[in-house]
Amino acid sequence: MMILLLSSKTSYAAERIAGQDRYSTAVAISQKGWQTSQTVILARGNDFPDALAGTPLAYKENAPILLTHSKLLTAVTKNEIVRLQAQRVIILGEKLPSLLTLRTL
Repeated sequence: MMILLLSSKTSYAAERIAGQDRYSTAVAISQKGWQTSQTVILARGNDFPDALAGTPLAYKENAPILLTHSKLLTAVTKNEIVRLQAQRVIILGEKLPSLLTLRTL
């Protein structure tokens, strides 16, 4: 997966941000945009509508959108939540790791 960030300047410079898979790409975007974040948005990586619909919320909260599996919090995502020192995780969708899993961070 590749994400291009376009500058609002007239030169339209693009920067490639990529990871090995969609989960690590979401983390790479988070690392590029946030040193810390009080809030993160968590969505399923295998079903894009939740993450897509969560974009306005992420903008409002100034929070990165991170992806995970539906039954397991991926290690790369867990490590990013810890790095960001997030105090709040907003879970999008209905089939995501339980809050008990997230509380162990």
